[in-house]
Order: sequence, then structure tokens, then C-alpha cells
Amino acid sequence: MRFYSATVFIFLFYFNQLQAQEGLNESSAKVIKNDDTASVKESQQLAWANEKAYKEFTDLRDKAIDQNNLYNIREAITLEIKANKIAAKNVGKTHQDYIQSKLDLALYYNANEQFDLVSTHLMGAKKILDQGTYKKELFHQYYFSLGRYYLNSKNPTKGIESLREALDINTKHINDNALLADVLGYLGDCYHDLKKFKLAISTYKTFFNTLKKENYSEKELFYEIDITGVYVRYADALYETKNYLDAIYYLKKSGQLYRKYQGEISEDVSLIANRLYFCYEKLGDTTNALKYGNLQDSIDRKLKQD
Repeated sequence: MRFYSATVFIFLFYFNQLQAQEGLNESSAKVIKNDDTASVKESQQLAWANEKAYKEFTDLRDKAIDQNNLYNIREAITLEIKANKIAAKNVGKTHQDYIQSKLDLALYYNANEQFDLVSTHLMGAKKILDQGTYKKELFHQYYFSLGRYYLNSKNPTKGIESLREALDINTKHINDNALLADVLGYLGDCYHDLKKFKLAISTYKTFFNTLKKENYSEKELFYEIDITGVYVRYADALYETKNYLDAIYYLKKSGQLYRKYQGEISEDVSLIANRLYFCYEKLGDTTNALKYGNLQDSIDRKLKQD
């Protein structure tokens, strides 16, 4: 999943400080009258009084994002916990930055398969969100995180419900292609796990088309989007619907990226060789089936030696 840099939040810090100088009373009166963004209390919370603490908070969050993208999940959790404590101390537990940090912690714990902590942080964040009016992105992330939690907890049906909530919020209020692609990828996984392979294929296709609208580099696609994993699950769905040639195409695309960024010898490359063996076997191509079967055996032997 893609996380956003703290640069955006630094901009909001200075923007909100400027707004406060130019007329907080007028802004607050508008909020009371129209109830269009947040309560007076929440609007006053938008700016951090301690600039040094805010910089430390954003630096820690950026480092956590970097560690997450490098699959150093435990380090990401450690950094985000520190950031979360700084937010709680300086702006309180109803501030949007505290909630954002809490939701990111839920994602990290999810990736680390600490599902009891995922549930704890999600329930805590939702309780706060229900007590006030917050930006739609926070609700989107809540439902997105909840959907991933259900998917990883082997409850893809509930995952679909939560991810559809996230889709609805994005469509009506946010309209962000990067967030849309995030949700679609996991929604496809839910259909895949339920063996609804035609729905999975359709959803993955929409995911790929949405992703094209964003200018990701190949390295970003590999580390941040986990495009290789999506290629493999898409190929699984294609295999199950007897689209063997298309499955081979996406398995090979995934294999090329794994070899480039992980090396020739890895469990992922072994898995792809296994999938290619079965695809060629279904096509009656014994030469290529034998080739990839031998490749898998060779990789597995080397992995055992290591």
C-alpha cells in the first residue's frame, strides 16, 4: 500500500497557522453556522503549537513509511508508535494527525500479522471518528484497513463489505486514483480467496487500468504497490478460468521483477516456476513444463542449502 509523505502535512501546518492569523473567529463562526467541516474545537486543533514536535512527528512517520516499503515492518511499528505518542502529547487524541497515525499503526500491525493489535487500533480510531466531523480520507483509511484486516483474518466476505465502503467514500468525496487502486487490489484478493475468479479478474483489470493513471516507477510498483503479488494472484484467477496463455504472460512479468529486485534464488521465484509448470502442463507443452519443474527443484535445493 502506498503511504503519503509528511511533506503534505507540513504544508497544512503552515497553511493552518496562516488561517489562524487571518481570522480564526470568522472561520469558527462559519463552521458553527454551516457545520460544513468540523467543530470549533477541532478547527482550533488543526495547527500544532509546537513546531519542533510537529517536525519530529512528521520525520518519524516518513521514516516509518520508508521502513514499511522496505518490508522492515517491526522498525516501521517502532517509529510509528513514537510518532503516535508525540501527537497524543502535543495535540491530543481527537486530533486528525493522532487518528491518522493510529490507522497507520493498524496497517503495520496487519502486515506483521498482529491481528489483535490491528483490531484494538481500528476500534479505537473508529470510536474517535464517530464523535466528531473529520476529513473523509480518515474514514476511507479506516474502512480500507478494516477490509485488509478481514482479508488477512480469512474473512474475505466481510473484507468485501468494508472495501466497498472505502470505494464509495473515494468515489463520492475524494476521487483519488492511487487510493482507488489500493482498494481494488485488495478487493480482487477477496474475490480470489472466495474462488469468485471471474469477479477477481474483472476487479484486477480495473486495478491495472486505474494504476496506469498514476506515474509510478517500476521500483515503486515493486516495493510500494506489490505489483508482483497482484500479477501472481491475477494469474491464479486466469488459470482457474482456463486462460492459461494469459496466466503465463503475467507469471513471467512477475518473475522478471522478482529476479531483478530479489535475485534469481527466492521463494517467490520458486512459486512462479511452480505455477508456470502447471500452466504449460495444461497446454500439453511438456518441454516447457519440464523446464519450469526443473527450475523450481533447482531453486528449492539452493534455498535449503542456504
